Amino acid sequence: GTRRMFGLAWPLHTAIPLGGVLMIDEFESSLHPMLAQRLVGLFNDPVSNPRNGQLIFTTHDTNLLGTTLGEPGLRRDQI
Repeated sequence: GTRRMFGLAWPLHTAIPLGGVLMIDEFESSLHPMLAQRLVGLFNDPVSNPRNGQLIFTTHDTNLLGTTLGEPGLRRDQI
C-alpha cells in the first residue's frame, strides 16, 4: 500500500493544483479503503481542488460508491 501511495503521489500533486485529469485503473488496488475514500474526497472538495481537477478510475470497491465508511459517497452523476 505504501508503494502504491508513493506511486500516486506525483500524479496527485500535479492533477489537483493544476486542474488536470488523473486516470487510474484498479484504483483501490493495494490501498486501504479509508485512504482510497480520502483521495476521492480530495477531488470532490472545492477547497482542496479549486481548479476542478478530475479523477477517472475503475474499481471493484463498492465502499467508494456509498457512505459505508462514513464519508460522503459519489453523486449519481459521478458514477
